[in-house]
Amino acid sequence: MLHVAPSALRPRLVVLASSLLFVACVDAEEAELDTDADAEFDTDTDDGEHEADEGDDAFRAAVGAYGTHFELVRDDSQASRATGSVAVPLRVNGQLDYEGGWIVRGTCGVTFISPHYAVTSAHCVTGANVPNPQVDSVVVKTYDTSDVSGWSLLASSIVEGTFPEYWPQTPAYQLPGYSEQGYVCTVVSRCGEFGDASCTAGGNTITGDVALVYCGGRSSSAAWLPVATSDDPTGPVEMYWFHELLYMPTTLPQAGTSERERWDHYTILGNDRSQNFHYLEHPGTGLLPLKSKSWAGGVQRRRLGSTWTDLYGCHGTSGSGVLQRNGLGNLELLGPAKSASARWNGRLCDDPATLTPGVSGINYESNTHVLALQAAFAGTLFWDRFPIIWWNPGNAGLDPG
Repeated sequence: MLHVAPSALRPRLVVLASSLLFVACVDAEEAELDTDADAEFDTDTDDGEHEADEGDDAFRAAVGAYGTHFELVRDDSQASRATGSVAVPLRVNGQLDYEGGWIVRGTCGVTFISPHYAVTSAHCVTGANVPNPQVDSVVVKTYDTSDVSGWSLLASSIVEGTFPEYWPQTPAYQLPGYSEQGYVCTVVSRCGEFGDASCTAGGNTITGDVALVYCGGRSSSAAWLPVATSDDPTGPVEMYWFHELLYMPTTLPQAGTSERERWDHYTILGNDRSQNFHYLEHPGTGLLPLKSKSWAGGVQRRRLGSTWTDLYGCHGTSGSGVLQRNGLGNLELLGPAKSASARWNGRLCDDPATLTPGVSGINYESNTHVLALQAAFAGTLFWDRFPIIWWNPGNAGLDPG
């Protein structure tokens, strides 16, 4: 049995990196978030509950400040089943990149807006990394961690070794109760400055950082979320996102120590993605589904005017859907996360101590651009959402129209 002394936990609070795509640059205002690359839709609210056990309490205590910003998804809600991650290999001069034998890849979030089509950020699936969408497929995964215990999460989050071989006692995807489903998918549209395919709606070019991914292997009855038709610039928001959970230093350690080595190869993003452990397709970087939490006292996360929010995230959060609740209390997609505040100061993840209510954390692509993308594929999405079944009185079965 693995024992961790409380004194050992304090300096190594969990750092989560979710699906924000590859960070391109940091300027005075924002940093692009890195790629890190059922029956019909119903009207039930997404308020599933999970009864916490002692392990969950211990896990929250160990997570510390991070636990004020997000939690593990346990609700089996429509939103939890309609969101996932996409993994995209990072290419150098057109060739796949490796570090220590592990492929270098980025991850992002996706939100299904029909059973087979999902929205993400275009910078997650750029032409540099997905040069031929018909040949260069991407892998989308959905997750279920409803039955994963807090104690097992504690064990899987503690790693041993040195870069690039940080090994957990048990990789996240081997935890009892952990389930994931993978799909081989293709990019059918990518727009904005990363765009080169199917980005015209009503004769107008879609200029936003949005992309559409097709996952043909997903069930025709799989969960999906509608696209919002309005966007209150100060309204409440929520987000489901995906990242590994690892114990790593959050303050600069002394030079020459193992903690400093982990700071250099995880906590700090760095200019070379191959030198950050988050970007390696390694058993230690198995993703977990996470969702935003309200502030203390039930104060909701909000839009801060336009598309900035006080949501928490990491490089790898890009593409994850920023969501709002409609009049029926159901979640719907506003737009994919696309960039982060320069307040992150070169870190892989936002600093949980400096993100407070009303402080900019995550910026998402305008709902206007998502609606334009939906309009460009209106017919395709309609038939995917509502396939018509014709009844033939002379036949015992149903014939698809």
